[in-house]
Amino acid sequence: MDPEQFEVTVHRYPIDPAARTRLIDLLQQVFPRTDVDWLQSMRGQYADVLTTWQVVGTLDGTPVGSASVAFAVDSPEVCVIEDVITVPAARRRGIARTLTERAVQIAFDAGCRVAYLGNAPIVSSVYEHIGFTRLAGACMRRPGPGGEDYEGVAFAPGQRTVVRETNWGDLSAVVCLMAQPIVPALAHYDQGLVSPLAAAPRRAVSNFTSVKYAVESAGGNMWSLVSVDSPHRVLGFVSVMPGPGPLREHTGRFEVTCHDQYAGDASVLLETAIGWATEQGKVLLEAFVAETDNTKREWFEEAGFVEVARLPGVLSIADRRVEAIVLHRG
Repeated sequence: MDPEQFEVTVHRYPIDPAARTRLIDLLQQVFPRTDVDWLQSMRGQYADVLTTWQVVGTLDGTPVGSASVAFAVDSPEVCVIEDVITVPAARRRGIARTLTERAVQIAFDAGCRVAYLGNAPIVSSVYEHIGFTRLAGACMRRPGPGGEDYEGVAFAPGQRTVVRETNWGDLSAVVCLMAQPIVPALAHYDQGLVSPLAAAPRRAVSNFTSVKYAVESAGGNMWSLVSVDSPHRVLGFVSVMPGPGPLREHTGRFEVTCHDQYAGDASVLLETAIGWATEQGKVLLEAFVAETDNTKREWFEEAGFVEVARLPGVLSIADRRVEAIVLHRG
């Protein structure tokens, strides 16, 4: 690649309409869609809590590649790399590597101590050449300055915690949480989010966005358990969505997960979500857990849920068919 022909430009969201159109045209050459709604994000809809930078590479003035990085506006610790692309005609010239490295350095310069990204498992990838290590499945990690043992600090026991509504600034912290080998096999039944302890994850960045968009579009709500001393260090989360069909207005479907060090706080998350569901007029509260998820089942039973049915073989975890246990609280 001739360095005189290749240029890199950086945009921080929100970006102006002309650049937005060019960027979407570029992304659509490779992706029909990505984890985050392009238009909403580029307009700055999440910019009050989530910082997003887009790094774009051009050859002879033509956009040929892109990478984005996102992290919390307030006290960022973790970043996620997204939308890394090179158009087919410009591949094998080091473009993806250059753009990803620039995106990572933006986050590290802002104070992030670790970077995560999602990439289909292959023998070797461009990311491994710039310091990323594959943790499990699609999840890859790269430490920044002082970040070699970041997770040991972030999930250390004994932190003061608080429950608040989840916001888009939690994106990267939830990605980090879901990369940990936590005991609950299924963090989210509907969206199929699994712990690396149970199976190799097939997604990384989208484990936050899939849940957040599903909750928002359904008119539900979501809360995060966070460290008081680090506002976007997520130690657990809970969501409530309306149930299906004619019972929609009166049913709330619950999902909850916590890091093992904070399993005792699952009750606080559930109490918060149950209180909200009750205020919304939900008279039937529902949850699904895998038969192997004894810890998660105990959380729900302690919150007043009881088993009402079993669905044989409806779940697949690491290519093993398991039962789903249906729990209700009336």
